[in-house]
Parts: sequence; C-alpha cells; structure tokens
Amino acid sequence: MNKRLPCILLTSLLLLTGCDKNDITTSGNDLSNNSSISNSGDSSTTITSTSSSGSSSSSSSSSQSSSSSSTIDGEKDAYTILLYMCGSDLESSSDQGGLATANLKEILSVNLPDNVNFVIETGGAKSWKTTYGISSSKLGRYEVKNKKLVLKESLSKTNMGSSSTLQSFIEWGLNNYPSEKTGFIFWNHGGAMRGICSDENYNNDSLLNSEVKSAFSKAFANTNIATKLEWVGYDACLMAVQDIAEFNSNYFNYMIASQESEPGEGWDYDVWLSTLAKNVNISTEDLLKNVSDSYIKKCADLYKSSGYGSSYNDATMSVLNLNKMTNYHSQFESLAKNLSKSFTKSTFKSFFNNCNQFGYSYDDDGYSGEFCFDVVDVGDFLNTVDSKFSNVDVSSTVSALNELVVYNVYGKDKYEGGTRDKLSGLCLFAATTGYSSKTEYSTSETSFTNWRAINVSYGTWHSY
Repeated sequence: MNKRLPCILLTSLLLLTGCDKNDITTSGNDLSNNSSISNSGDSSTTITSTSSSGSSSSSSSSSQSSSSSSTIDGEKDAYTILLYMCGSDLESSSDQGGLATANLKEILSVNLPDNVNFVIETGGAKSWKTTYGISSSKLGRYEVKNKKLVLKESLSKTNMGSSSTLQSFIEWGLNNYPSEKTGFIFWNHGGAMRGICSDENYNNDSLLNSEVKSAFSKAFANTNIATKLEWVGYDACLMAVQDIAEFNSNYFNYMIASQESEPGEGWDYDVWLSTLAKNVNISTEDLLKNVSDSYIKKCADLYKSSGYGSSYNDATMSVLNLNKMTNYHSQFESLAKNLSKSFTKSTFKSFFNNCNQFGYSYDDDGYSGEFCFDVVDVGDFLNTVDSKFSNVDVSSTVSALNELVVYNVYGKDKYEGGTRDKLSGLCLFAATTGYSSKTEYSTSETSFTNWRAINVSYGTWHSY
C-alpha cells in the first residue's frame, strides 16, 4: 500500500510511515556514507540532569497496577523498549488503515523473555481496528507479556501531539521499567523539521522536534536519569535529519531513522524482536542493523507483491552513533561558516539540483514532481561543495559524517528517472522549495546556527 498522499501547498498530507503536509501540525501552529562499518560498539555516556519530582500522569482508571515486576531485589532487567504509538489515520482510515494493528500483531507474535519489557502507549486515532480492546476514547498503556497485550493503565484521552503527554509516558516508562538498555520508538507520521506524531483527535496537532527535546529533558530531570538511554527509533517518514539527530544526542547513544518516506507498513517488528529475544546481549549496532535490514527486505517484498514503487523500492534506513555528533556538528558548522558568503538566492536554490532529495509529493495521478520537505542528502551536498568551491576543504566534515553514520541501507531500484543509490545516511535542511516556513527552522528547532543563517539569508520560504 502506497501511503504517500498529495503534497499541495498548504493542503498536503505527511506520510508515515506516509506523510501529508497538513496531516501534521505543531502544538498551536500549523506544520504540516556509504559507511557500513561499525564504530567501537555500545557506549554509555554520562549526562547532567537536575533532580526534581517524580512522574506525573493522571490515570482515570487502571485494569492492573501500573507498577512493574521488572526488577527483583533492585536488579534491572536486560532491556526495555518504549513504543509511543500515535495511531492517527494510519490506523483509522477506512481504506488504508489498520497499520498500527498490523505492527501490533507482529510484536505479539514474538515470545519475549522475562527480562525484556516491551511497553506501549496508544492513542491519537479516531478508531482502532484491533481485536485487542484498544479504546479511541482513552490513552492506553500496555505491556507485552506472553504474546498478549496487557493493559497497565487507562488514562483520560490526551493529545499525543503535546509535549506533556510524551513526557508523562517517558517518565512512567523509566520509573516502572528500569533496565540495562532502553530503546524508545516513535510510531506515526513524520515530517523532518515539521515534527512527528499527528493526533487526529486534536486537529492533527503534532510534536515539534523542540517539543520532543523538551519532553526528554524534563523527563530525565524528573527521573534522575544520569546516563543516556541506548537508542531512539523513528518508525516514521523523513526523520534522519542532522538537526533531529543532534538534539537526540543529548539523550541517546544511537538513533535509527529513514531519510526517505516510509510505507505505512513500517518496520518488521517480528524479525528484529525475535533477534533480540534470542540474544538480549546483542550489541546495539547489530540489533539496529537487523531492524534496518529486515525493514528494507519487508519493503522489497511488498514492492514485488503489490506492484507499488516509491516508498517501497526507494526505502532507506540509517543507524547513527550519536556519541559522534559533537564532532560532526563542529565540523559542519565550521564548513557552513566558510560558505556563508558563497551563495545568492538563485545559486542557493540551484545548488541542490543534483543532490538526492526526499519526501516526493504526489497528486491523484501519481507524481506531482516536487519535493516538499526541503531535506537533502548530506553526502551529496558535501560532494557538490567540493566540486564547486576549490578553496573549501570538506574532508574533515566527510570524515565526521562517516563516523556518525555507522550503517546505511537503501533501495537501489530506479524511480521517475532517479535512483536511491550512494546515499550518505543523513539529511540536512535546505529551504529551496517554498513549502517551508521560517518557524520550522527557528533557533528553537536547530542548533546548526551557521547553516540556519545561510538558509535565512538565501532560502526560498513560504509564510503560512
């Protein structure tokens, strides 16, 4: 099923795992390497957090105690995975919904060991197609036990596009399921700098990336977390962007996300969860490589069986070692400073013509011929800089990029005259289409200040 919908100015939809531009709105605002060699394995980097009060979630009812049996005599379990599942139209749509249900079925097919916790918060959809008793009038918190979905808390319906809702789930999960390693997954629509998780019960309000950052910052302080969590994953479109990776580097050791749009079917949960169930001591890089490879195979199989192209045969997935972000950020910002006087408005727009761009738009007849999310492959950008500016050295930035991206896979089939080949695994934002507003790339949304200044000066913007 092809989930990419029309991307028309001011009315387009963000795809998720299929993304339509108006399908994603911010809280109070409209939104709408080739390196496959591992770095030095898992790491746990200490961060500074402020002591504060505990988690605050207002439960209206609960079928079971919210406390977990994940620890015995203070010992931590091996693994916890927290899944923030905002169902939206991906679940409720009458003609192409049930996609959250399909992933839940995959999850429940795996017999997880007792020392692995898989915890889910559900909401964001007007209706659910599951037989698991998920209510569209409540937020549900579930634990997967013995291949069953066990309700732990039933909360008053709340906007999943709100930072406070996300924060509450993070705190609840960290307090009740302490473990040696914790992974966190966002499931829903993604839109690069336009954010994540569109709640159709609340006007399709969505989380800005700054709201996600705020939720983790406050949750870490309130739970006294002193080290990074192990990994964050985006089962959503277009989230392998340097600005998103940078803020996540404050809270996670690794990140896995797609440069391109994802089909609505999303990750292949039964494959990689089975891998984890067989070996809870698997390295993070090996686990996330398995997530990547199984996702690409799932997309390829769907492409062959359905005849659809686009997000199936052009699928991408990247694994980033976020502990390498500090150096990458420094090198890229130094490069941007050197380039600050190198563009005009016209040359900036045309500079990316030969770069891989992502988030292709569609109309009812297929391709509309526009990329409406302003995300471009970093490696292609660096190659273009190297070819056009002989006085600018990109080698340090290229090295930093290759250290950051530890695994990168992509579909190699052609589509509309192009290929998804020779990608670097990471995107940057470049305002060239006129679809993005400056609020989407404000100082609260990016720490790449020199690159932002270039975009502000030379970019093509739209005022929503």
